[in-house]
Amino acid sequence: MNSFYSIVYGKFAELQVSEQDSVRFAYPTGDSLPSLTTGRRISDCIVGIPTIQLARKAISYGPFLFEDSEFGQVSAVKTIVASITLLSAKSIYRWIYRDFINEWLSKKADPLRARYAMNIILDIFARHRVRQIQGQAFYDDAIRTADALSLLLQPRGSIDYSIMAQTALTSFVLGVQVYLPAPIMKVVQSFVSELEAFAASAKKITNMIERQVLTDVAAAKINKRQLKWGELSTLGNSLYATILKVPGKWHNVYLPYSHPLYARDVASVSVFESGLLTAEDFDKIKPAVKGLHVRDEVLWQETFFEFVRDKKFREKIMQKLMQATRHLNFSDVMFPVGDYVSFSKVHSELSADIRKMSDRVRMVKNAFDENTFQQVGSIDLQLAIQAIASESKRNDIFTRDEEQLKEESWTILIDSSKSLSGSSNDLRAVSICLAETAHQILGSQPWSMFAFSDELFCIKDFAEKYDNQVKARIGGLRTDGLSYIPDALRACCNLVKQNLNARNFLILVSDGLPSGYSHIDDEFSIAVKELKSFGIGLIAIGIGSHSLKKTVRNARIIDKPSDITKEFMQIYTALAS
Repeated sequence: MNSFYSIVYGKFAELQVSEQDSVRFAYPTGDSLPSLTTGRRISDCIVGIPTIQLARKAISYGPFLFEDSEFGQVSAVKTIVASITLLSAKSIYRWIYRDFINEWLSKKADPLRARYAMNIILDIFARHRVRQIQGQAFYDDAIRTADALSLLLQPRGSIDYSIMAQTALTSFVLGVQVYLPAPIMKVVQSFVSELEAFAASAKKITNMIERQVLTDVAAAKINKRQLKWGELSTLGNSLYATILKVPGKWHNVYLPYSHPLYARDVASVSVFESGLLTAEDFDKIKPAVKGLHVRDEVLWQETFFEFVRDKKFREKIMQKLMQATRHLNFSDVMFPVGDYVSFSKVHSELSADIRKMSDRVRMVKNAFDENTFQQVGSIDLQLAIQAIASESKRNDIFTRDEEQLKEESWTILIDSSKSLSGSSNDLRAVSICLAETAHQILGSQPWSMFAFSDELFCIKDFAEKYDNQVKARIGGLRTDGLSYIPDALRACCNLVKQNLNARNFLILVSDGLPSGYSHIDDEFSIAVKELKSFGIGLIAIGIGSHSLKKTVRNARIIDKPSDITKEFMQIYTALAS
């Protein structure tokens, strides 16, 4: 089975326009709730998804809390997948309508109610896209289960008129009828009837956007008429006017597995309450949720087990990293937030350089593989039998006593501090070039990659495969913080000592300007000498500055990220020959 990251990213990507014209997927974030931020370009938009938490025989995701049972495991996975798919679909419409929505909102006196009205319209579009791409069966299972679980978090027994109205509104929007005092029902039914009347035209609008806009996001000329904005704004005005009739304080009425129209709305008090959800609670509400149809629970449970395996594997890596950084100055050790879209975008921009790199790698491998046989050494038995049988005089029946391409390990160390010249995009480009080089030249041999500032980031541990999750971590790299170069060298030295091979290389990419505490320059020089004493070869590449040569005299200097492969291969070929 694929890793949990690959599974959830796959769901996200299926609902995007393409890999290149895509919103970014940030997972796992440190937030407690899913989020959506919108920028000028589609690649500036981010869907942020928190992770499932496991603790004290309980499973939680956002405000949802389940006991650690088959029901809890399946429910947690369905809820996070529902978040990912709904927000992935929704992000596209939020981006397309961003300017029109912002202008519309600026004219409303009550921003929370106005945002809710517009958010409901975007939800209709998103749900249609999910059904269209993922299928009705998936929608009825994952999305409707998350809807039902959300309903279970509604306050029960409240006598507050405003909360009762907002709770009823949420219930009706999700297709579950409740019976409350007539004044409340009048407002709610008016709101819902307008949404239902809009449903048919919403389908036509989303189909039109699919044909005319999403086919070429970058080149599309989007205007109000094309997007039927007049129709949407009229509906928004009507919905807004309806909920203005609800007296009292307006709460955060957004679904707890979805998100508010603006991230800052999370600070408002939610009408939903956190609480333990049981299988018995779910069984009671299932008949009331229109369209809910539970499918193959085994697949969902297997996905949860994959999540647990990934989590335990990362925890082991983190324990190893914490041990390696003891008594060092790092403020934290962590994995970068994954962003595979950023990796893919930079990778495509570097495609020509990566092809050249692959050619150079093959040349190095071919050079290592030549002259496998020699006139002395161990006898190749099969060739010796052939020589005797044919009575031929051969001098190539001896093999080398050791392989020409010796077992070796690489540790790639990238300076991601604020002092590094260039952008986060350059940082990712450098990392991608070196990661692809390592993958090409080492094959199954061990290699690792880390980034550092005043924190240490694990991009790839020796024990990990070069898979989509590792690539996503590269995509999530950002420049920030101070530059603890000596601490990073020592941490990597501690890790390499646990994975020693015949040859061990540490590849440092930095501007060579350590910062953060007194005498750090002296510590840098000492750390370089320590590497040598442990038999670890240092390959140093300076980017944006010649300062690295002050401490590592044979360091190579590059002006742009794409030059790194050429310089690296020259150093590596000399060392590996």
